[in-house]
Amino acid sequence: MKSGDVFSDAGAHQGWLSVAAARQTGRSGKVVAFEPSPVLLRFLRFHKQVNRLTQMEIVSKAVTREDSAVTPFILEGDGDSAMNSLVEIEEMENGPRG
Repeated sequence: MKSGDVFSDAGAHQGWLSVAAARQTGRSGKVVAFEPSPVLLRFLRFHKQVNRLTQMEIVSKAVTREDSAVTPFILEGDGDSAMNSLVEIEEMENGPRG
Protein backbone atom coordinates (compact mmCIF):
# COMPACT_ATOMS: atom_id res chain seq x y z
CA MET A 1 0.00 0.00 0.00
CA LYS A 2 1.28 3.43 -0.89
CA SER A 3 0.34 7.08 -0.70
CA GLY A 4 -2.87 7.80 -2.61
CA ASP A 5 -4.23 4.24 -2.44
CA VAL A 6 -7.80 3.34 -1.41
CA PHE A 7 -8.37 0.76 1.35
CA SER A 8 -11.65 -0.82 2.52
CA ASP A 9 -11.95 -2.39 5.97
CA ALA A 10 -15.08 -4.55 6.21
CA GLY A 11 -15.77 -5.24 9.87
CA ALA A 12 -13.36 -2.56 11.06
CA HIS A 13 -13.95 -3.35 14.75
CA GLN A 14 -12.01 -0.72 16.74
CA GLY A 15 -10.13 0.41 13.66
CA TRP A 16 -6.58 -0.87 14.09
CA LEU A 17 -6.24 -1.93 10.44
CA SER A 18 -8.00 1.22 9.26
CA VAL A 19 -5.62 3.43 11.26
CA ALA A 20 -2.57 1.55 9.92
CA ALA A 21 -3.92 1.79 6.36
CA ALA A 22 -4.64 5.51 6.73
CA ARG A 23 -1.04 6.10 7.76
CA GLN A 24 0.13 4.23 4.65
CA THR A 25 -2.26 5.89 2.19
CA GLY A 26 -1.62 9.35 3.57
CA ARG A 27 -3.86 12.38 3.14
CA SER A 28 -4.07 11.79 -0.61
CA GLY A 29 -5.49 8.30 -0.06
CA LYS A 30 -8.78 7.09 1.32
CA VAL A 31 -9.80 4.51 3.89
CA VAL A 32 -13.41 3.34 4.15
CA ALA A 33 -14.10 1.57 7.45
CA PHE A 34 -17.35 -0.43 7.65
CA GLU A 35 -18.60 -1.30 11.15
CA PRO A 36 -22.24 -1.85 12.17
CA SER A 37 -21.77 -2.26 15.95
CA PRO A 38 -22.71 0.95 17.82
CA VAL A 39 -20.20 0.23 20.60
CA LEU A 40 -17.36 -0.38 18.16
CA LEU A 41 -18.31 2.71 16.16
CA ARG A 42 -17.53 4.83 19.23
CA PHE A 43 -14.01 3.32 19.40
CA LEU A 44 -13.55 3.74 15.65
CA ARG A 45 -14.61 7.40 15.70
CA PHE A 46 -12.34 8.04 18.69
CA HIS A 47 -9.33 6.50 16.90
CA LYS A 48 -10.09 8.53 13.77
CA GLN A 49 -10.26 11.74 15.80
CA VAL A 50 -7.17 11.29 18.00
CA ASN A 51 -5.09 10.28 14.98
CA ARG A 52 -6.50 13.16 12.88
CA LEU A 53 -7.34 10.87 10.00
CA THR A 54 -9.33 13.06 7.65
CA GLN A 55 -8.82 10.46 4.89
CA MET A 56 -10.86 7.87 6.86
CA GLU A 57 -14.57 7.54 6.14
CA ILE A 58 -16.63 5.53 8.64
CA VAL A 59 -19.71 3.73 7.33
CA SER A 60 -22.00 2.35 10.03
CA LYS A 61 -23.21 -0.61 7.99
CA ALA A 62 -22.36 -4.27 7.60
CA VAL A 63 -20.84 -5.60 4.39
CA THR A 64 -22.42 -8.69 2.90
CA ARG A 65 -22.63 -10.38 -0.47
CA GLU A 66 -26.44 -10.22 -0.30
CA ASP A 67 -28.22 -7.27 -1.88
CA SER A 68 -30.60 -6.50 0.95
CA ALA A 69 -31.78 -3.37 2.70
CA VAL A 70 -32.36 -5.36 5.88
CA THR A 71 -29.58 -7.71 6.92
CA PRO A 72 -29.71 -9.00 10.49
CA PHE A 73 -26.63 -8.21 12.54
CA ILE A 74 -26.12 -10.16 15.77
CA LEU A 75 -24.26 -8.41 18.57
CA GLU A 76 -22.42 -10.56 21.06
CA GLY A 77 -22.79 -9.18 24.59
CA ASP A 78 -22.59 -5.37 24.54
CA GLY A 79 -21.31 -5.37 20.94
CA ASP A 80 -17.60 -4.97 21.77
CA SER A 81 -16.75 -8.39 20.42
CA ALA A 82 -15.01 -10.02 17.50
CA MET A 83 -17.87 -12.55 17.61
CA ASN A 84 -20.46 -10.09 16.24
CA SER A 85 -21.88 -11.72 13.14
CA LEU A 86 -24.28 -11.64 10.21
CA VAL A 87 -25.24 -15.26 10.91
CA GLU A 88 -26.16 -17.18 14.03
CA ILE A 89 -23.20 -19.02 15.53
CA GLU A 90 -25.24 -22.27 15.36
CA GLU A 91 -25.55 -21.80 11.58
CA MET A 92 -21.79 -21.57 11.27
CA GLU A 93 -21.21 -24.66 13.43
CA ASN A 94 -23.66 -26.72 11.36
CA GLY A 95 -22.61 -25.28 8.00
CA PRO A 96 -20.31 -26.84 5.41
CA ARG A 97 -17.20 -25.74 7.31
CA GLY A 98 -18.59 -26.44 10.82
